[in-house]
Amino acid sequence: MSSTKKLEHLGGLTSNQFLKKYWQKMPLLIREAFDHPLLDMNLSQFIGLSNNPLCSTRLITQRNGNYQVTYGPVSREKIKLLPKAGWTILIQGINLVSEDANDLFQHFNFIPRARMDDIMVSYAAPGGSVGPHYDSYDVFLLQGSGARNWEVSRPKDLSLRENTDLKLLRNFRPDGVCNLQKGDMLYLPPEFAHNGIGDVECFTFSVGFRTPDPNGLRAEFLDFLDSNSANFSSYSDPTLIPTLHPGMIPDSLVRWTFRNLKNLRWDQKTIVSFLGKYLTSTNTDYPISEESVTLNQSFATSSLSSDRLYLNKKLKFLYRGNSIFINGEEYCVDKVVIQEMRPLLDFGSLAVTKQLSAKSINLINTWLKNSFIRFQK
Repeated sequence: MSSTKKLEHLGGLTSNQFLKKYWQKMPLLIREAFDHPLLDMNLSQFIGLSNNPLCSTRLITQRNGNYQVTYGPVSREKIKLLPKAGWTILIQGINLVSEDANDLFQHFNFIPRARMDDIMVSYAAPGGSVGPHYDSYDVFLLQGSGARNWEVSRPKDLSLRENTDLKLLRNFRPDGVCNLQKGDMLYLPPEFAHNGIGDVECFTFSVGFRTPDPNGLRAEFLDFLDSNSANFSSYSDPTLIPTLHPGMIPDSLVRWTFRNLKNLRWDQKTIVSFLGKYLTSTNTDYPISEESVTLNQSFATSSLSSDRLYLNKKLKFLYRGNSIFINGEEYCVDKVVIQEMRPLLDFGSLAVTKQLSAKSINLINTWLKNSFIRFQK
């Protein structure tokens, strides 16, 4: 995606202009940002997503300013039992199971995929809301059918309410309100407080771009170093003598700890390996496909001009240097393979030609058998 091309979904700004002026700095309201198939989602499709095991669902009900959260898939019958107003259903990770949602992500390819989190859809009754809150990540709020009012502010007080399952702001005073109709989009940087209230029954799509939690990152990195370092030697003190100061940490224990921790070394290559595995890790196992088609078979049975390979949208792919990361695993390949596979790794598809090297063909055949990629005509 060219950084100098004006983009309709950014209000006519180029991606460079948007990043320079708004990204992580100030909100941006874009009228008629998208005319996209995802925006036509209906209740049946929504319920189908809720019951997909790759997605997670929350129901948030409110009464007299109090909010309650319940978890698990919803059905049409369950929705019929809800009040006529004052509730919202949220479904996380719909980009993993919806072609339309995954396609929507591609419109934001000017942002590194390492920052992409997921797309969430919310279905709200009139007056439905999750309450005033702020996020620690960048989000694009895209309105589907119906309409929603968004109260927005840059809060001075980030203190949270007590005794609630949601992280709601205790003192929220909006600086402004905007009404989003179908196709409108609101970008919010991190820590901008917002409260979306269904004007009528509506669908809203949240495109999130998250950064790793620093505390979790540190803990995961130490585990990574530990698992990739020589095993710690067990502490022993066979020459121990009676101590006159039983409350003091002994010198021998300090020296043993220092020697073992000194083995935890890292360089830039270690950091890349860790980040690639950490950012693509997932708790979901994907079954291996029974399809055994190979690239060479494809050459023999179909037209090369119409063959394209596509990444499996259920998997997380990243790359750097000579390493490709897929769902927490690292694959080291030759530089020529990275160069030839870059369109697939950057933009999700690759035109198949006979100019591909043998090493790339071998990798593609392995990925085809493992359902990492697929043909689509």
